[in-house]
Amino acid sequence: PRPPKTMATEEAGALLVSDVAEETAAQEERRRALECKLASRRPAGGEKELRKGEDEDAHAHAKEELELREAIEKIGSKVPLLSSPAECDALLEELRSAEQIFTRSADALSSYFVRTTQKSFAETRALIEKQAKECAPKKKFAFKRKKRADPKTQPPAAEKKVCTAQSPSPLESSETECEYVSHLHGMHAVVTSQGISIVKQWGEGTSEWRGSEYCRKVAENAGKIRFSHVQDCILDIQCPMESVTLVNVRRCVVQCQEIHRSLFLTEAHECEFFVTSQQCRIHDSSSSIFYLEVSGQPVIENCEGLSFAPLSEEETTSQWNKVQDFQWIQAAPSPNWKELPQSSRRSFANACASHEETAK
Repeated sequence: PRPPKTMATEEAGALLVSDVAEETAAQEERRRALECKLASRRPAGGEKELRKGEDEDAHAHAKEELELREAIEKIGSKVPLLSSPAECDALLEELRSAEQIFTRSADALSSYFVRTTQKSFAETRALIEKQAKECAPKKKFAFKRKKRADPKTQPPAAEKKVCTAQSPSPLESSETECEYVSHLHGMHAVVTSQGISIVKQWGEGTSEWRGSEYCRKVAENAGKIRFSHVQDCILDIQCPMESVTLVNVRRCVVQCQEIHRSLFLTEAHECEFFVTSQQCRIHDSSSSIFYLEVSGQPVIENCEGLSFAPLSEEETTSQWNKVQDFQWIQAAPSPNWKELPQSSRRSFANACASHEETAK
């Protein structure tokens, strides 16, 4: 027989049923919360497409990094095979093309890859330049037999000629020739196939310079010519040259009427250049103006305050305003150069007249 129900037994059963109901409701609430949380984590259709697009971009960037790395390695593998300066120049041009591709896409690449790639470009360029020096033809060595001068028959030493504004004669070379024209100060010098001559001289201009015979030989053969330490001068190179190198040029007006290959410029400050050439490469320079007629894109590195303008206002294929700044890899325009405003442009003759007036 069942024990008789008491009031206490009924109350206990009611409490048990209530507890079970509350526990079931709590479990249901937790289940719903978990489903909502899981649902929020499931990507919607648009998010799936976005994630897919991001994955495709990452894949494209990884592919681009791989292609750049392979291009640098390929160029580096060619360095030991170089056997002539022309081959070195061609490989340098190939390296520069790869650098331009890298510069255009640098913003989308990882910072680590940008740093390592810049270092790889610099190392590869140094290897090519070193190989170019080794490939350069060396002068043949030969003993020279000097005749002893008889003091009795030796003519008296001629007095050294000093070129002034009143005597526009060719500059005299020093006793020791060098492989470049150097130390031109305060003068208007003209280079022709006959050599170099003074047109005018002002201030404390100097004739203590070197390189006259060298200049004449280079000009005759339209070869490579190099100038160093040129200050407060007008330098007019009227004859064709294969290439022209200028180092340490300050407060000068320079005209190069016909350069078959390149103008190489280092440390030019407060100057104006009027140049026709294939290429123009400028390093470590500032506060200078360039009027260019060039078939290749001008290259600047470690420069500031440069201005560019066309040599001729006529429609040409010149790339005077396609300047490549190797120190600026961002997509925004480089702050190191600008186009010279039309109102500020002038001719070589006007620049010379202004320079001479200032020198006086």
